[in-house]
Amino acid sequence: MTMDEHLQPICASFGHPTGGNPSQFMMERAFAHHDLDWRYLTLDIRPDDLQAAISGMRAMRFRGANLATPHKLEVVPLLDELAESATLSQAVNCIRREDDKLVGENTEGPGFLQALDGHIELQSSNVVLFGAGGAARAIAVELAKAGCGSITIVNRSRERGEALVELLNANFQPPEVSADPIAEAPTEDQPHGKADDAPDDASAAEGEAAPSEDSTASKEAPSTETSSVEPQQQAEAAAAETAQQSDADAPSAEPENTSGRAIANYYEWTDEYDIPAGTHLVINATTIGQFDPNSRLEIAADSMEGVTLAVDIAISPTKTRFLLEAVEHGCQALDCVGMLAQQAAIAFELWTGVKPDVDVVQDALEEFFGV
Repeated sequence: MTMDEHLQPICASFGHPTGGNPSQFMMERAFAHHDLDWRYLTLDIRPDDLQAAISGMRAMRFRGANLATPHKLEVVPLLDELAESATLSQAVNCIRREDDKLVGENTEGPGFLQALDGHIELQSSNVVLFGAGGAARAIAVELAKAGCGSITIVNRSRERGEALVELLNANFQPPEVSADPIAEAPTEDQPHGKADDAPDDASAAEGEAAPSEDSTASKEAPSTETSSVEPQQQAEAAAAETAQQSDADAPSAEPENTSGRAIANYYEWTDEYDIPAGTHLVINATTIGQFDPNSRLEIAADSMEGVTLAVDIAISPTKTRFLLEAVEHGCQALDCVGMLAQQAAIAFELWTGVKPDVDVVQDALEEFFGV
């Protein structure tokens, strides 16, 4: 028995702020259920301290960690490798130790798709996605992999929004035939908003929700395949690819889109947004509504009529104003609980090698949120 085997394995969540994060509660419940003498810590890590925190994780030989807001993009160059799950999105919400290496994974995209199972048919569907941060990037990549017909990225930061659109269009193309396509994608020349009803910037946080993991993949053990390229090199290669520069060594998780047809488009979110007719799925992957039940996603609520499913990844409250308004206009609504349970189960197996009972994780989440 090695010295490490005498130590209690430790995993952690790195975020800022950390209030309302259910990860420790559900992970320690799952450890106990599977008779694993492991511990999970919730750590408040300010952005300026992230590099030191990762160094500390190495020194203390943590088995794994989750990354919450605002660390999912910034952590990439601090890691040794990126697994296949994180290579394209360049967003990491989960770290696993592999010998002396720290490997970045993303469980949010696969977990999100698993949570959608049975609620909507994604093939050729038209999606509106609010946000372009770490969670939004991971979700958008998985939606494109699943064969969505179109993905409209609605975001306040043009730089982040256009970068995500370029990444999607460089690596994916829409299906040959789109069921019930949107007649015209929203552009700057075809505004959806109402300029006299612009949201206050202070309440319009752009990015991703805190911790908040392709439905076929959910039946299999999580992939641990990694890229041999350093994370910073991967980031540079991805940037070069999305800029359509020729670089034979640039890593790509999907075949390059050579069809000339775009799967994604960007809308700069400066005012109240009208959901385009023919939209099937609307997702809030921003922090708007998180920890503030009165905070409102600035969309024209009546434009939600005809949408099949509305999803919000905000962790508290789980029934956000966006979801309540969506239900009032005839949509199905899906909160964060299923996604969190699925992505936690993937992370648990990556760290421990044990496939967890997802019902135990979901029950713990429902208890934590009081739902």
